[in-house]
Amino acid sequence: MINVYRYRPEGGDREGGDPGGAEPSVERVAFATGDVVPEDAVWIDAVAPDAAERQALETALWLFLPTREEASEIEPSSRLYHEANAVYLTVTALVRAESELPEVSPVTFVLAGQRLLTLRYADPLPFKAFAQYVLRNPESCVSAQVTLAGLLDALIDRVADVLELQGAALDAIGRKVFEQPAVKAGRRDYPGLLTALGRVADLTGKARESLSTIERALLYVSTVAREPGKAEAPAGHDRDAQHGAGKVADRKAPSRDGLSKATQVRLKTLVRDVETLADYTDFLSGKADFLLNAVLGLIANEQSGIIKIISVVSVIIMPPTLIASIYGMNFQNMPELGWPFGYPLALFAMLVAGLIPYLIFKRRGWL
Repeated sequence: MINVYRYRPEGGDREGGDPGGAEPSVERVAFATGDVVPEDAVWIDAVAPDAAERQALETALWLFLPTREEASEIEPSSRLYHEANAVYLTVTALVRAESELPEVSPVTFVLAGQRLLTLRYADPLPFKAFAQYVLRNPESCVSAQVTLAGLLDALIDRVADVLELQGAALDAIGRKVFEQPAVKAGRRDYPGLLTALGRVADLTGKARESLSTIERALLYVSTVAREPGKAEAPAGHDRDAQHGAGKVADRKAPSRDGLSKATQVRLKTLVRDVETLADYTDFLSGKADFLLNAVLGLIANEQSGIIKIISVVSVIIMPPTLIASIYGMNFQNMPELGWPFGYPLALFAMLVAGLIPYLIFKRRGWL
């Protein structure tokens, strides 16, 4: 599925609004194979395009689009580069963060002049929200650079929301661990606590990964915008073998417009936001490790208590067992067997033999 967002500075048919008018507007139209990209198209959003849609976009925009496998590569040279007249940025976005199985998915931004192409294979929540936002606020889609900054801002806000939830989850786990001393041994839900901590740690790690890729993308696009003459693509992205010899050799320096002052300031603000959130993820990771060690310590303490009780009970039972073993032997010359009160006396002796070590352990605080 491919959607094209057209910015109209003097109004026009606006999805969900009144037609016409002097106010600027943004129109969302579907792009199909064989269509021509409108001249006023600012943002082209491709969601899991098939081979025909990918070919149609490459033909219409004169761009080489990375495959899903290429977008998933982790080395920076495969995620941040400029090729032909476009800048390619690939970041990692959180997907289904509220579900039991949160994931990360690569999102590629292709900045080509006054057009921004987003290529993704999942539907992160920030894209849904931003797509609705630009229809109500056309100024957020006035240019490719502004749209790129808005999308990255939405991704950062989403990560911040997820981290806030994980911080609240860790606070709840901490209360269960430290603020419930009256809970008896064996009554705590240790498997549940460990599962919750594992989920927080996993989601925090994915959020940290997403923030790292977004920060690199912000720094890269800011640097490239200030150095428009550097257009040589890095090794590993040469597409001569795929698209025919001569095409890559004829690349020219990118004809990009520099970022406006407002966009540069916004990108710097976003970088500071990412750095702050990265520090917060480190804090959450440390807190999760601390709580994990605390839970494991409580488990070890309870296990030690159980072993101690078993050891004490074994010691208490040993003397009565010894007495019972003696009078269970089959010897003929055992005068106690003929006593009228031999049996009650043996029971009393076993009781006293077990009570004495119990009182000793109790007095020393071992029970």
